[in-house]
Amino acid sequence: MEIKNSKDRVTSDKSFEAEKVIPVIEEFADIETKLVNKETVIVSKKVIEEIIPISIPAISEHYEIERVAMNEFVESRPSIRQEDDIIIIPVMKEVIVKRLLLTEEIRLKKVVIGSTVNEDIMLKKEEVTIERKEE
Repeated sequence: MEIKNSKDRVTSDKSFEAEKVIPVIEEFADIETKLVNKETVIVSKKVIEEIIPISIPAISEHYEIERVAMNEFVESRPSIRQEDDIIIIPVMKEVIVKRLLLTEEIRLKKVVIGSTVNEDIMLKKEEVTIERKEE
């Protein structure tokens, strides 16, 4: 610390020196966030139905029936049997002599026919539109 005396001389006097406290100021920032709508987004979805033709493979089965006259006497009743893809059903008749007479056989043959059937079916699909609106 410097002291001026009456003769305008600057002298240094250590006896007048004292400690001075200089406050130090510190600032803090308090930051907050705020939600602000800048735009609105509108999403719309609708279901669209459309009918389209399709081809579907189809299989149908039926039996061809063939009657075969046999007229044979047999000792016992034959059972229903299958030979390859043919089912054979024996038809019996009793005669007066009490012997079995095989009058006929009915033969069923399975026939498989493949074809394509055309049909219209309804399919649904969704369509989405998005629209933005600024605020």
